[in-house]
Amino acid sequence: MNTIRAVWVMAVSAVLAGSTVAGPQAVPKNGKRPHRVHGVVEAVSTGNDKDKDTDGGSITLKVHRRKKQPAANAPAYVERKFEVDANTKFEKVILLGKHQRKTEPATFADVRKGEHVVVLAKKGPEHVAAKVAIIVRQKGKTAPVK
Repeated sequence: MNTIRAVWVMAVSAVLAGSTVAGPQAVPKNGKRPHRVHGVVEAVSTGNDKDKDTDGGSITLKVHRRKKQPAANAPAYVERKFEVDANTKFEKVILLGKHQRKTEPATFADVRKGEHVVVLAKKGPEHVAAKVAIIVRQKGKTAPVK
């Protein structure tokens, strides 16, 4: 009886020790995860339409409506507009295969209509982008059929 109890106590303590190590790494120190928005680019506009190489402007995304929101006569997609400034970081994420990806640096000029992107909003107002990841599939790969 004592040996079963000892084994059980050791197993529970091992599980608890493992969970305390992984716990703090999953959530940032402030307790809030950054707000990410997944969507398809509907429009890209620069702050100055004469100079297309500027770092400022805006990106309009078509975002799928969340399932938790009421669906009675509500549209399936919502448009969200994010401002882009000089501090916004851009990267291109190339999906190579199952759980394999490669990242490359990108610029605001690489964002085009119809591309899938993930926008990480800055703290404070959610309409300012801190990071934009352009999602690109490897050429020759097709999307999985659902």
